[in-house]
Amino acid sequence: MSIRRAFLFALTAAALAWTSTATAGEAAFITSDSKVFFFKDGEYVRHLNSKNAADEGYPKRITNETWPGLAPYAAQIDAAFTMANHTFFFLSDGTYLKYDLANDRLLDGYPRPINDQTWPGLGAYARQIDAAVAYDSNHIYFFLTNGQYVLYQLDLDRVLDGYPKSLDSSEWKPLRASPKSHIRAVVPWGMSKIFLYTADQKYYRFDRSNRTIDSGYPRQMNEANWEGVGEWFNRTNRPKNRWNGQPLTTGTQVSFKLPRRMMGPVNTGPSSQVVGRFLTVDPQLAATSTTAGKENVFTLHTVERRSQEGLIHNHPGVYQKVVIEAPNGKYLGVAEARGGLIVADRGRDEATVFVLDQTWGDQVALFVYRGNYRWTNRDDIPLMQGVLGTYFYSYGDKTYGSINLAGALTAGSLLEMYLVE
Repeated sequence: MSIRRAFLFALTAAALAWTSTATAGEAAFITSDSKVFFFKDGEYVRHLNSKNAADEGYPKRITNETWPGLAPYAAQIDAAFTMANHTFFFLSDGTYLKYDLANDRLLDGYPRPINDQTWPGLGAYARQIDAAVAYDSNHIYFFLTNGQYVLYQLDLDRVLDGYPKSLDSSEWKPLRASPKSHIRAVVPWGMSKIFLYTADQKYYRFDRSNRTIDSGYPRQMNEANWEGVGEWFNRTNRPKNRWNGQPLTTGTQVSFKLPRRMMGPVNTGPSSQVVGRFLTVDPQLAATSTTAGKENVFTLHTVERRSQEGLIHNHPGVYQKVVIEAPNGKYLGVAEARGGLIVADRGRDEATVFVLDQTWGDQVALFVYRGNYRWTNRDDIPLMQGVLGTYFYSYGDKTYGSINLAGALTAGSLLEMYLVE
C-alpha cells in the first residue's frame, strides 16, 4: 500500500486535530488527550496542557522501556508528525520510522529510506528535514535546514510543483529564516492554531484561518511560558569548551575529537584519514563527524577507585575510571570476538571499564584493563599496571577505535575532549 493510500484509509478528522512535529535532534507531538511530548537529543518530556506544565519525573531517556523499539534511533530524530494514532519519525540519516501509539510499539519493517519511491519528490531533501506538520487532511509541510520548506499533497502522493519555497512567502508570513532563527519544531494546537519554535529560543502562534502570526508573538521559550520544558528544550547539548584538565564528576557529558591524521592499510579511503573528526558510534566507535552535534555526545559515569591501585606507567598525574554511555543509550565495550573493536551495544552492568588518562595536557587517552573487558565484578578489577592502550586506525572510509594488544599508546591514541553544556 502506498503512503497516500495508507494515510487516506486511516485518517479521520478527530485524529487530524492532534498532529506533531520536530527539528534536528528535536521533535514534539500532541495527543488526543492534550499531552504534548517533546523529544530532544535522546530524551523526552511530557507536558500536560491541563496544568500548563511538564509532568513530574521528566525529562526521561528514550529507551526500549519508555518507547519500545525507538531507543536505537533516539538521538537521530529530526522531525515528526502524527496521523491516525501513528507517529512518523524522520531521522538524520535520511530514513523514517512509523510508531503505533495505540499499541506502544515501532511497526515492523522500519526504518525505511526517504526516497522518491516511499515519498515521491522528497528524496532530494531526505537529510535536510528539520520539522514537519500535517496542516490539514491532504497536506504535509516539511521545513528544511536551509530555511526553505516543501509541501506534500497526499491525494497526489508527491511534493507539489513550485517547491521548495522560502519562509517569507505568502504561506508563512511574517516568519523569516536564518541560521539563528530557523524552525526547530512545530506543534498543531487543535484545528485553529499551530505553534512554531525557532532556534533563537522563541515561539510563534500561527492562525490557520488567517494564515498570520497572532499578536503578541513571538514570545520567549522559557520556564515562565513552558514550565518544565523551556530550560531543557533550549539546552544546546553541544560541545562548548575544551576540557580544562580538572577531574570529572559522574554524569559529565563530553565529545571526543581525533586530532591526528590516521594510518591504515592499503585499501584505506582518504576520507577516513581526515584530521579533526568527532567520535560517534555506528555501532562501532568511529571518527566520522566533521562537525559536533547530538550524535557525538558521550556521558562519563565514574567508578570509585581502590586505594591500592597504582599509577599508569608511573605517570604522576590524574586518572579516572569510567564507564562510557554512548549517544544511542548503550555503553561502550571491547568486542573480543571482533578483534578488540570498541562498540556501543551493552548495558551498564556489562560495560567495559575505561581508564581516562588525564596526564596529557589538554588531551586524554583511554586505557582498558587487560583480560577484564566486562564489568562483571567490580572487586576483581586489577591494579593499574595491567592495562592496554586504545587507538584509532583507518579502514575503508571510516576510522575505528580498538585496543592495542601490545599495551602501549600509539599514534591515534590521544583525543581532544570537549565539555558539553
